[in-house]
Amino acid sequence: MAIARSARAVSAPSTARARTARKPERARLGVVGPAALQRRRMRRRARAMLAGAVVIVAGTLVLVAGGQALVAAHQVSLDATEQALAQGVARNQNLQLTRANLASPARVLEIAEQRFGMIVPRSITYLAPVNPGETVIAAARKSSR
Repeated sequence: MAIARSARAVSAPSTARARTARKPERARLGVVGPAALQRRRMRRRARAMLAGAVVIVAGTLVLVAGGQALVAAHQVSLDATEQALAQGVARNQNLQLTRANLASPARVLEIAEQRFGMIVPRSITYLAPVNPGETVIAAARKSSR
């Protein structure tokens, strides 16, 4: 144990000297020239320009993505409207065909004969147009004058 203590005692002062010997060097201070200041300004401007460009590109991409989403949403709405229009046109055509079938002269004649018991006349007599003369109101006006 005595030997170990003496070894520690010997090594302890040498590490203390090593610590004091390895002091970190201080940065050397000096006058900064105008060229170095100009380079620093140019680097700052370049960084600011790069950051601004990144912000502009990112903002543009966000706007484009938002526009695409808006177009896609309106396209879905337009597709639904077009589908409803196509269904309405098809329904309208079916209803017009049904109306034409219901109003056909053959069907009207068939319903008149079967449902209402009407018969087709043997001969058709046309009446000649007659001039009915003056109306009651016109005759009353004439007499009151």
